Amino acid sequence: MTTKISYTELELRIIALRADKLRQEEELKQLFREVVNDLHPSVILKSTIHKLAENKEWQIELTKAGINLGSNLIVKQLIKGHTFKRFIGAALVELASVVFINNQSATKVIAGISKLMHLNGHNTSDVEE
Repeated sequence: MTTKISYTELELRIIALRADKLRQEEELKQLFREVVNDLHPSVILKSTIHKLAENKEWQIELTKAGINLGSNLIVKQLIKGHTFKRFIGAALVELASVVFINNQSATKVIAGISKLMHLNGHNTSDVEE
């Protein structure tokens, strides 16, 4: 059985379909912008760092690695002259970094860094086109 639809009803249906089409196109554009934004290298890096900062085990390991890297840099600078005083200075810096890593101070530094990263994460805006 065929139902007869008036011309006015067809026009109203076409207008409604066009409105739906425009709405869906806008939603699609917004989703595409979000995908492009999520694939931006700086956003990926920020989210990775944020996830690592939340993990306590990684916080400790990253802090130890940073302190070791810093102490190694200082040691290399001190040993450049190959003098006995510089060697002793380098050994003391190395000893101080090991003591600092094993001390409770390291957890305070980690907590402070985490707090700063957390605050900075809320204040930054997303990358725009």
